[in-house]
Amino acid sequence: MKRAKDKAITMLDDMEKPPDFISRLPDEVLSSIISLLPIDEGVRTSILSKRWTSVWKKTPHLDFDAKRMIYPLTGLNISPKNHLDFTLDFDYMKGILRYSTLFSSIAKQHLGNLTSCRLLHFPHLEVKSWLKILVEKNKGLRDLTLECEPLGTIWKQEFSLRDNGWDVFSSLESLKLIRYSIYSPSPLGVSKNLKTLKLIEVKIKDESVNEILESCVALEKFFLIYSSGFTKIKVQNSSLKVLELNSLCLKDVEILAPSLVVATLASLNCPPKNIALRTPNLRAFHCYMTAPNPTPWHALKTHKLLEYYNGLLESGKGNIYKELITMTVGLDLNNIKETLSLSYILGKSDNLEILAIIIPVDEHEKVEDQSTSFGALLNPPFAFWEGRDTYNCVRCKLECVYVVGFTGKDPEVDFIRYLIKRSPTMKLIGIVSDSPVTDASELLSIERASANLSIKVKSYSEIRKKRVNLKSLFSS
Repeated sequence: MKRAKDKAITMLDDMEKPPDFISRLPDEVLSSIISLLPIDEGVRTSILSKRWTSVWKKTPHLDFDAKRMIYPLTGLNISPKNHLDFTLDFDYMKGILRYSTLFSSIAKQHLGNLTSCRLLHFPHLEVKSWLKILVEKNKGLRDLTLECEPLGTIWKQEFSLRDNGWDVFSSLESLKLIRYSIYSPSPLGVSKNLKTLKLIEVKIKDESVNEILESCVALEKFFLIYSSGFTKIKVQNSSLKVLELNSLCLKDVEILAPSLVVATLASLNCPPKNIALRTPNLRAFHCYMTAPNPTPWHALKTHKLLEYYNGLLESGKGNIYKELITMTVGLDLNNIKETLSLSYILGKSDNLEILAIIIPVDEHEKVEDQSTSFGALLNPPFAFWEGRDTYNCVRCKLECVYVVGFTGKDPEVDFIRYLIKRSPTMKLIGIVSDSPVTDASELLSIERASANLSIKVKSYSEIRKKRVNLKSLFSS
């Protein structure tokens, strides 16, 4: 009688408990979920139950973050930003050494098929031995991120992982290196599998950059960002499809890439006449400044580069616009020279569907140059686009136009009015502005050539808050 009563009570308790959906998931799904956590958090799940003891060991991705993992080892609560205390405090240094031991222990316990790994470490640790453990245990490692966290005045670690006949990169398909000094003339060797390479905040020599691009025969995506130590770059790779050069100071850029589809030149300091683009299959081209440039006399002006490819200058550099579908350009619609460049681009880009214009804001250029302002050349000052032809792309292809940095000045409004009245294919005009847009109501009242056109206005704060790109911002 008592046994039946206890059973009834147990059944009643089970009915009152909410269903445990997580426990019903297969181990493979749980491992994939845990792989989204830093490894220290993933390992902690092993105390939940016997079933969870080994779930983390089968995750397809491991994320080692020394900044997080060092605190349980030291017991100290000093901010990781306080690097001076970090380097002078013995307990911290002891914690770094213990972190090395902990990494080895975790890596050796991993049982699953590890396909990707992120390793953030401090300078002068034995990264090579750690990677050797990962590679020997996991032959399927395809995606690797190595990041050297600055420690006091030590910002970069020399990158030399290829020696003694051992090569961690031979099987990789994707590699990201952050904050390293690369002095070896052939740092990656000959890689037949590497398809994506990202170098961020690296110090690297001219010959090393060129050697990497020549030796990675299967490379499809290459990103070189916030890096230094070189002045010339020659991108000569027949398999390359995506290229980004961002925040670099260069004397010469030569891009010989017949398969290149997407090219981004952002915040470059380089003479425009020294940039050569041999990219016959280019479909997306992005050229702009990401922030006010501290040395504007060296900064690449988008319209000056574009002049070498739009027929304004007898440069013999050809036409990169013919097959373009997407373009982002940093141009001031209130400047007659830059607006002329835009008009030539539209005239030569017959297949253009998406256009983003970023109106630059540069502290060094707040004093208006009267020789290039519309007021000095045109009367009325906003009549430029009204007298333009309806270009082929505007009439037949153009679907989305974004204007970032819109201030409501007459030349800017004139351009948008031109698109509204002339483009029957237009679906979206997206305007991003930090100042009140007083002309929005006027734009909405203009008779539209396209019945499907939508005009949306967003603020910079929305981009910063949501951390999304333009397409995502205006789709919401």
